[in-house]
Amino acid sequence: MTTASLKVYQAINAVQRALAKEGISKDRQASGFGNGYAFRGIDDVYNAIAPLLAEHKLVIIPRCVERTETQRPSGNKTLYFVLVKMEFDFISSEDGSKHVACVFGEAMDAGDKATNKAMSIAYKYACFQTFAIPTEGDNDPDATVHAPGNVQAKPKQAAGQPQQPQPNQPACEQVKPLATILADINKARNVDTLTAIRDYVAARQYSNSDISEFKQALKSRHDQLIQKRPAQANQQHGQSQGFKPLQSVLKDILATKTVHDLIDIKNYVFNVGHGEEGYTEHDFRIIKNQLAAQHDKLVKYSTKNPAPAVRPNLDDPIPF
Repeated sequence: MTTASLKVYQAINAVQRALAKEGISKDRQASGFGNGYAFRGIDDVYNAIAPLLAEHKLVIIPRCVERTETQRPSGNKTLYFVLVKMEFDFISSEDGSKHVACVFGEAMDAGDKATNKAMSIAYKYACFQTFAIPTEGDNDPDATVHAPGNVQAKPKQAAGQPQQPQPNQPACEQVKPLATILADINKARNVDTLTAIRDYVAARQYSNSDISEFKQALKSRHDQLIQKRPAQANQQHGQSQGFKPLQSVLKDILATKTVHDLIDIKNYVFNVGHGEEGYTEHDFRIIKNQLAAQHDKLVKYSTKNPAPAVRPNLDDPIPF
């Protein structure tokens, strides 16, 4: 039996023809870094190809050939990096002929989902590459630029015409390479500098792999800067080591005269109180309630210093 007569390749080609008409658009938006980026999710792939596989009697059987896992600390938790080598059997149910595609998938997670994510990514890209799935279907790739989010796609300019600067990217500016950005992150002395670097990267075009490295470096440097704060907080409160007991902190709160003093105590508790020898969850609740009550008292009977509009919050989110 020749390759041309094998039903599996006829079925693959039939699925390709069907997907070429519609494609799978990048309708999903990733969050958590800058303005995010558009992508096609695994559910989009399942929804698009499942009826076509059934119609053309094509079966896809996954098989994990190899898996490696690396654990990396990130703040108070551990990130699991998983790399899987997957083989997918594309089998025709008519004559049993098959074609094997080998694809790698990698993912990270702070819980138990890293392997599942890596397998899903491998399946998604096996389908993208085997069926050559476009993003829009029957589109001229030179006619439009597919921008993420709600930005309208704009036609490409003809040769010889001056290129218009992107709205989020300054004109005539050379984008910093990956190594330079990572070096800037490692040299950052405060969180404000990290925020400026994050905004710089978010406003420019970098690959998804570069963005992933940026995020990890930003998070790691942020955690390093946060870990340096306990010593500073101890100095502000006249302590060279250790942390104040709960009753001492509550007395300090009641003795405050301004909201700014409350914020100093909040920062001290947040930075020093976490860890094996830190405060318990019950202690944190008591401190938070006392901070809120004292804040309301200071706002009602305001002093010379104006009070912020919001209460101190011990649950300040990490900015990355």
